[in-house]
Amino acid sequence: MAKSSLSPVVPLPNVVGFDGRKNDVVFCGSEGQQHVVFFPGDVQNMEKHVDNKKWKQWNLEATAKLLEKRFPNSFIWVVRPSRFHLSTFACYQNFVEVNMFGVPDHRNHSYGALKHLSSVIESAVKRILQIAHEEDDPTDEFPVILVGFSKGCVVLNQIIHELSSALTGNDLHLRDFASRISTMYWLDGGHGGESNTWITDEKFLDHLATNVRSIRVHVTPYQIQDSSRPWIGREQKKFVENLRSLGAKDLKVKVHFQDREPSLAFHFKLLEHFKRKL
Repeated sequence: MAKSSLSPVVPLPNVVGFDGRKNDVVFCGSEGQQHVVFFPGDVQNMEKHVDNKKWKQWNLEATAKLLEKRFPNSFIWVVRPSRFHLSTFACYQNFVEVNMFGVPDHRNHSYGALKHLSSVIESAVKRILQIAHEEDDPTDEFPVILVGFSKGCVVLNQIIHELSSALTGNDLHLRDFASRISTMYWLDGGHGGESNTWITDEKFLDHLATNVRSIRVHVTPYQIQDSSRPWIGREQKKFVENLRSLGAKDLKVKVHFQDREPSLAFHFKLLEHFKRKL
């Protein structure tokens, strides 16, 4: 693709992944040397909900453009949730078992989040590059960066649970894809459940600390200081503490907008303020 500072945003509806699962994807980028995959949160379905329209500057297309600036020389893939309950609550049931409101249940460690993600990216690349399905993917050696925002972090959490089996299993294609995950970003993770907003079980965090080179945690008071959901802050602290004790070598953490009152506005502004390097 020709290099351009204003590459177009391309909608890719119904991208086929693992086991017939499909997700809409938004793409932008030029002369990519890595894949950046973003999982959005609740409310980012702005156009379909009268109250959410005031946040339209953070819609999926605008977020794709923000990420293109944040990660130059990258292919940007924004994966739309399978559905938005009540046009608001993101539900990632193609990646993790969820209830009606998208609250995850991570007990199924073979649900296929990594298989689905690998297949979605492969299918999307071939659609963008207009190559036949049987042809080789010229980007299948690129590093993969995963970015979860708010509810979108549930996908990263499911991937933590599947990482070990993917890296040691007999599926060589999946093993290769999992080994190319170079960096994972958690951006103000949160969901409507009362636990497992952040993964704290050392059995699973050990695989993350050992196998993913760089881990980035960016949070705001909107999530970690929410008095009605105090477990979020406790779990986030334990997530970081456990990773450090397990020897995560490139773990960086930043709390943004500490001097501001917690608000949804600053929660979204994190998308403008987080940086690749802390």
